[in-house]
Amino acid sequence: FPVTICCRTGITYLFRPKWRVFTNFEYRRHDYGERALVSDEFGYRRDNYFSTEYGLRYDFREWMSMELAYLYLRRHSNFGTFDFTDHRLTLTHKLQY
Repeated sequence: FPVTICCRTGITYLFRPKWRVFTNFEYRRHDYGERALVSDEFGYRRDNYFSTEYGLRYDFREWMSMELAYLYLRRHSNFGTFDFTDHRLTLTHKLQY
């Protein structure tokens, strides 16, 4: 059976009324429970994920906000075929009640 271990931490700083900056860091390890055969490699697959996120958020109201964020995600696998690096820039508008 697969096992996932995760550790996440973050900081949010309110530097003006309604304005926040934030950063999040995460490490995740995923161990697969079955042996795999990929590109002449045979064994138990294990992936390590490292991610960091930085952003700026503006709260228009208690129930409405807008956020601009950058996310860096890196997956390192013991099967090199599954390695990747991802860079994302997102703009999010949130309405909640």
